[in-house]
Amino acid sequence: EEMGVAPHRVVWSAFFPREVEFLVKGLADVFVDTPYFNAHTTGVDALWSGTPLLTWPGGEFSARVGASLAVAESLPLPPITVVRDAEDYEQ
Repeated sequence: EEMGVAPHRVVWSAFFPREVEFLVKGLADVFVDTPYFNAHTTGVDALWSGTPLLTWPGGEFSARVGASLAVAESLPLPPITVVRDAEDYEQ
């Protein structure tokens, strides 16, 4: 709530069957990638579900996967927003 997000908009889930995984991920408005260790397969799954991705690349390989997806032009993906710093990431 401190960041302006109503509690009912944040959904936590326990493990769910693979058959419904893309349906569940497709319900999100945006997939917020973590800055120090990007989501890798989970981020790709979210994109395949039609969910836009927000990512902040770092210095290590594990922190640049989301940004790499943004330049994969041959893939028909939803929007990927790559930010440059903490201020952009928070906004």
